Amino acid sequence: MKVIKNAYQNQSGQMLIIIVLILVVGITIALSLVSRSVTDVRLSTNTEQSNRAYTAAEAGIEDALRKIASSAAVGTGSASFSDSDVKYNISEAAGTSFGPTEAVKKDDVSQLDLKNYTGNSVNISWHTSSDSTPAAIVASFIYKTSSEYTVQKWAFNDNSTYPTRVIGFADVSGGRGGGYTYNTTLTLPAHQASEPNFLRVRPLFGDTHIQFSSDNMYVNLPVQGYEITATGSAGSSERTVKVFKSKPALPSIFDYVLFSGGSLSK
Repeated sequence: MKVIKNAYQNQSGQMLIIIVLILVVGITIALSLVSRSVTDVRLSTNTEQSNRAYTAAEAGIEDALRKIASSAAVGTGSASFSDSDVKYNISEAAGTSFGPTEAVKKDDVSQLDLKNYTGNSVNISWHTSSDSTPAAIVASFIYKTSSEYTVQKWAFNDNSTYPTRVIGFADVSGGRGGGYTYNTTLTLPAHQASEPNFLRVRPLFGDTHIQFSSDNMYVNLPVQGYEITATGSAGSSERTVKVFKSKPALPSIFDYVLFSGGSLSK
């Protein structure tokens, strides 16, 4: 009888261990499922809040563009929605230098507004390490003298060889720093007796980054556009959108258009 009793007690102990192990495994699985569900809900909530914040930032950009179109105002603004908010800032793109952040495509045009510019010349720098193909440039300065509009053109090679070097173009070498390889200075014609309008630069043979700068560190270039930064918020999420609104520019085909102040005769 004693042997049978000990065997029964051993079986009872084994069953208890098995039950405990099953409970541990079950609790572990349950906690894992709950943790995963909580994580999925958190990710879903964060994604939703992030999307709402981005939408609010875009709405701020649209409101800023509306203000620029109506009054060209600079400063700050804000707006609140049912589930998000946005704050934005409008600043002028002004200073002694200006250059588009993107490379100017081959045969396209970068235009610099020069209305009310008081300097006597403009520096042009082009070609950075991110530009794979050397580029020559053609610059066109459009200005008004009395009642007539006049165009003066310049053409410059880089220091490469054929086929990107054009006979008849002026050769330049060396940049002014800032990561640009080539530089040239254009003296604006008859500045005191004319009204400068804009300068257009067209790259040939390859895409290139272009930067314009004033000839005098104390003379700023005219305002070239507006920089808008909008930050939307929803819950714990924030999204920021930045936009550059440039001034209106003529299309690249303008440089090939035949125009005359008077009547045309065949």
